[in-house]
Amino acid sequence: VGYKPYEQWLRLVGARYGSFVKVWQFWGEPNSETFWKPAPDLAHYVKLLKLADKFLPGIVYAGNLANVKGTDVPDFEAMRVLRDLGAFKCGRRLGFNPYTQGSVESRRRLTVQAMEIVGVPVAWTEFGHSTGWGFNSDAVKQRNAEGIQIAREIGVDAWLYEWENPYAVGNVEKGFSLRPANDNRT
Repeated sequence: VGYKPYEQWLRLVGARYGSFVKVWQFWGEPNSETFWKPAPDLAHYVKLLKLADKFLPGIVYAGNLANVKGTDVPDFEAMRVLRDLGAFKCGRRLGFNPYTQGSVESRRRLTVQAMEIVGVPVAWTEFGHSTGWGFNSDAVKQRNAEGIQIAREIGVDAWLYEWENPYAVGNVEKGFSLRPANDNRT
């Protein structure tokens, strides 16, 4: 069978939504066992990404990497592998999820380090904290505002996730939204 069904699906999605969708985020967290069974395979991910290029114009964000398992540290090694495999060609940006409970300044430092590694602009593809996770809403608003300010200062796209209850079944229908907190694409 090979990649034929995947290519057919890409062709259909591109034909149906290509004129409406300006920005594509390709796959979520290919360095995570949660989304890649039985184990992450970045070379396979890049092969799928390159096939998608044929049918989905404008894949802007590649990677959307999770942190190193059990830490607040971005997966810099996965970033290097993706860079070396050509994932960031064609004007793509690295997407990664800056899940960190550390300081706002550490988020800035880690993001700048990621940009230096991959040599392309970076996007925070999952950014924000939610009252649905039990965080104090004033603290959440303050932390998100600080993150947006950093994104503006260093030229990072930041896509803010907001949800009321991330554990609810069908949360897309129950209060989940994704909006650009700061979009630095030129």
